[in-house]
Amino acid sequence: MKKHNILKVVLITILLVFLCTWIFPTTSFSYSELVEGARSQVGLFDLFSYPLVSFSYFGYAFVYVLLCGALYGVLNKIPAYKKMLEKIVKGFKGKEWLFLTITMVVVSALTSVIGMSFGFIVLFPLIISLVMMMGYNKLVAASVTVGSVVTGLIGTTIGSNTVYYYTNLMSLSIFDEILSKIVIFVVTLILLVFNVLSYAKKTKNDANKDNEELIPETIKVEKDKKIRIWPLALIIDLMLIVMLLGNFSWTEVLKLNFFDELVTYIQTDLNIKGFPIVYRVLGNVSAFGKWSFNMEMPFVLLLTTGLIGLVYRVKFDDFIDGFADGFKKTIKPAFIAILVFVVLIIATYHPFQLTLVKPILELTEGINVVTMSAIAFLASLFNVDPIYVAQSTIPYVISVITDTGLYPLIEIIFQSIYGLATLVLPTSLILMVTLSYMDISYGQWLKHIWKLFVEVLLVLIAIFVILLIV
Repeated sequence: MKKHNILKVVLITILLVFLCTWIFPTTSFSYSELVEGARSQVGLFDLFSYPLVSFSYFGYAFVYVLLCGALYGVLNKIPAYKKMLEKIVKGFKGKEWLFLTITMVVVSALTSVIGMSFGFIVLFPLIISLVMMMGYNKLVAASVTVGSVVTGLIGTTIGSNTVYYYTNLMSLSIFDEILSKIVIFVVTLILLVFNVLSYAKKTKNDANKDNEELIPETIKVEKDKKIRIWPLALIIDLMLIVMLLGNFSWTEVLKLNFFDELVTYIQTDLNIKGFPIVYRVLGNVSAFGKWSFNMEMPFVLLLTTGLIGLVYRVKFDDFIDGFADGFKKTIKPAFIAILVFVVLIIATYHPFQLTLVKPILELTEGINVVTMSAIAFLASLFNVDPIYVAQSTIPYVISVITDTGLYPLIEIIFQSIYGLATLVLPTSLILMVTLSYMDISYGQWLKHIWKLFVEVLLVLIAIFVILLIV
């Protein structure tokens, strides 16, 4: 395994995007017009300053990864955590394939419905440890975790965090073509489960000593001392429920304004002699359902970590040690997250993307599902987040393709291809963070996952063609 492989891959990607700014002229779309300009080259000093810019805008990703590490650092100080994992492994003994299947179905379905993708890395260390303890190797664990989230992204149904900007830019409803999205989700999930289980069966019990670092150590306890695991399971379940519901768009999906009105009430009407005491104590919290990774999600992680420490009476020194150990283990993946966003910073500050999109879009008249998929894939390469994929490309695309009846198909293409792109691209946040955490090389991952990628791509193209004809 080459040392620091993922870091090298991300740095090479940044260098290639840097060279693109020297090769291609800028092109921007404003006021319904495509404006071609001169080249806007990135300078050497810019390369050193842009990581700081990335941190100023997207530092939440860095903090979230570190806090996930801190949570598991503290969990590793608690005997109940290893015992809980062992109990789960024992419960699926002889039926490990069932655990893999259930995990993939649940995580992908929640991603599809809730729209929380990056946030699921909070569960990755737990799932990875379980997969390792069941005798599978790192690639199986990475396929189960990353693959599940990717499947949910490809087949997003009502996860408004993923599709909101597409629907908003094209004046669509989140429920447009919902049946097509469900079909895409189900077919992609079947392909994922089939590929993962086939590979897992071939490589069962091939795990090596390198996997031991991903499994928590057994902590010795006093003889006959009872270890309770139900409080830990309850706390983790509650954490996940709060995160999921905090990301579910109650306003967009269910047209429920209660949480927005509650925040307004707290900020303006709930006061004692004119002083908004609750608002001052809480601060600028977002409405439930609009929680972000800037404030609310890190707070939930911190609260969960502290609560576990209190319930299991972890000594303060051990708590801090666990916190620090978790930081050490996730500092590199957290740094990778910031570097991945540097590509987005360069592509935004030096907008050459549409220079590449224009000739592809002009290859055919009207909509062509292959060229549109290529455009969506290209946009996903330069834009980490679907928000920026939509904002950077969709306005120009719909200025050329003016048939509004085709807009639901365009949304599905961009949504699905973006999800698929996160399975392989070096600018995929969830992929690169996970590979860095697990110490899997990028080449090893591509060699493992290429077949699934091709299968899903061909199925998606076929579905796009059918939707276009119908």
